[in-house]
Amino acid sequence: MCGLKYLSSFDGCCAITSSECRYHAATILKKSCLTHLVLGEIFQILHVIVHDKKWMTTSIVGWQPISITLPDANVEAVLIFSVEGI
Repeated sequence: MCGLKYLSSFDGCCAITSSECRYHAATILKKSCLTHLVLGEIFQILHVIVHDKKWMTTSIVGWQPISITLPDANVEAVLIFSVEGI
């Protein structure tokens, strides 16, 4: 399952929003859907999702609480764009 499709699923959204830190969120993504990427690349994707695209909003103080707002566009094309932009 593609990364953003995973985040838009109930299981993926629950897993990421319950993660304790960025490292935990990155390992969840790696195990569930981005197995072909190294952890550093997944951190870069998370950075783009949080800071550039603003699809995930985190607390000013730390990682929690998280809110996820994904675009309605073709999520596969968006993820491919994000991975190629690394």
